[in-house]
Amino acid sequence: MFAFLFIACKKTSTETLHENHVILGNQIPNYSGVSTIQVNAYVNRVYVDLLGREADSMELVKAVNLIKNGNYNNKSRDSMISLAMNNAQFYPQFFIKTSAVILNSTSKLDILGQINQDVYVQQLSLQMHDTITYNALVVELDGLNKLYNVDSMYHLKQIDINEFYRRFIYNYFYDQINMGTQNFVKACFENLFHRNASVNEESNSESMVNGFGSYTLFLQTGNCKGDFANIVTHSTEFYQGLIVTAYQNYLLRKPTDNEINSMVTSLSQNKDYLAVVKSIMKTSEYAGF
Repeated sequence: MFAFLFIACKKTSTETLHENHVILGNQIPNYSGVSTIQVNAYVNRVYVDLLGREADSMELVKAVNLIKNGNYNNKSRDSMISLAMNNAQFYPQFFIKTSAVILNSTSKLDILGQINQDVYVQQLSLQMHDTITYNALVVELDGLNKLYNVDSMYHLKQIDINEFYRRFIYNYFYDQINMGTQNFVKACFENLFHRNASVNEESNSESMVNGFGSYTLFLQTGNCKGDFANIVTHSTEFYQGLIVTAYQNYLLRKPTDNEINSMVTSLSQNKDYLAVVKSIMKTSEYAGF
C-alpha cells in the first residue's frame, strides 16, 4: 500500500482536474467543458490501442453515452474500456501487439507454416530412424504450438501473464531472430526489463542457457534454457518491465519511479496486467480531459 500526499493549490479555469486529486469541499471535478468530440476521440483511441481499429458507429454511441451518463468518472471509463476488452478482436490484437515488439510481427500464419514444416521433417526423421532430429523437433513443436495458442489460452485464463510472455521468448522464431546464446540473453533483458544485463547477469544467464551447470539469476537457480525462461518471466523486474511496456504502449513514455512503485506490488500478486492497462487508459493524461 502506497500513501500519497496531495497539496491543494489554486487552478485556473483552463487546467485539467484529475479525478484522483483531492478537491476542496470534496467537489466532483467539473467536466462541463468536455465536448462530444473529445469523448469520441477518447473512445476511438481506446479502440485503436486495444482492437487495432476505431469504434464503429454503434460501439461509439454506446461508449460515449456510457461515459457521459457516468459523469466521466473512473467507473464509467472502466466500463467503456471493458467493452473493448470483451470484444472478440481484443486477444488476437494483444498477440499482434506483443509480436510486433518481441517477434518482429511474426503472425499466426507464420507459426502455422513452421509447425507444418516441422511435422513433415519429423515424420521423415522417424522413417529414417533419426531420433536426434525427431526429439529436437518434439521440443520445437511444443514451443510453437504453445505460442500459436497463447492468446486464446490467456483469454480463457488457462495461463497467466508470466506464461504468456514466457511463450513469446521460448520458441523457434525468437531463437531465429536472436541467434546465439549471447543475443538471446541480451534480447530477453531488453524485451522484458528494458535494460542491458550486468556482466555477472549475462555470464550466469549464458551458462545457464547453454546447460553448463547450475547458475543463479535473481536469486533463483537453473541449469537449462527452460529454467532461464521461467526465471526471467517470474522475477520482480518482470513486473516492473510490464509496467514500463504498458506506459510506452499507451502513453508513449516511460513511467516514473512512483508510478512503477504504485503498481508493481499488486501486479506481482494478482498477475492482472490488463488492470494496469485499464488504470492507464482511465487517466486524464490518456483520455485528454
